[in-house]
Amino acid sequence: MLSFAEALWRESRGTGLRVIALSPGATSTEFFDVIGTNAAYGGSRRQFPGEVVATALRSLDGRTPLPSVVSGRLNRVRASLGRGFSRRRAVLLMGSMTTAHWSVSDGLGAQA
Repeated sequence: MLSFAEALWRESRGTGLRVIALSPGATSTEFFDVIGTNAAYGGSRRQFPGEVVATALRSLDGRTPLPSVVSGRLNRVRASLGRGFSRRRAVLLMGSMTTAHWSVSDGLGAQA
């Protein structure tokens, strides 16, 4: 999705259409209530939907919006990990930054 949005951003330059790929990270929504945990993926450090929307609108209102935007300081730090580490190391490090450990074996992301 990121590559697609960035390509669309490039192709639409000069047309008046503004395109961004927004990476909000964990956001306080009903999703975490539905999956049955409040602590996973950032816990109290999650952003509120209004903060994410404000980031997107600020970016779109800018003179020359970037093709992709990461909302939230902690999310920007996490996103930048991929630049300095191998993908494997970044995945392991990001996994250790969450408060719960998840199992992929059941395909549903249930807690291990």
